[in-house]
Amino acid sequence: MTPSHTTQITGELIRECTEIRNRLKQLTLDNDAVWARERARPQVETALPIRVVYHVLCWFLDVLFEGRPISRFWMLETVARMPYFSYISSMLFWGLLYWRGCGVTNVVVVL
Repeated sequence: MTPSHTTQITGELIRECTEIRNRLKQLTLDNDAVWARERARPQVETALPIRVVYHVLCWFLDVLFEGRPISRFWMLETVARMPYFSYISSMLFWGLLYWRGCGVTNVVVVL
């Protein structure tokens, strides 16, 4: 590639990235629409304390991430993956401490 060709590709990438960022800035999250959708779906039978905690957490997310839908998504995505990471970590810990000490060489974990 020639330097001018590389400069042309770099300029195109910069324009494309700028366009994508501008489109991302236009994303909005209407909290009222989310709550309307929440009310429209079938209600799940839960105890009152659980429902209260759920609604307080939802309200807290609405306040904390007002106008920042991407940040809200990444926080929720991280929270959703925590059980998976904790399971993998505990299996690794169990394997390093217990299975090695017992001389077990062939272990199958059934989920």
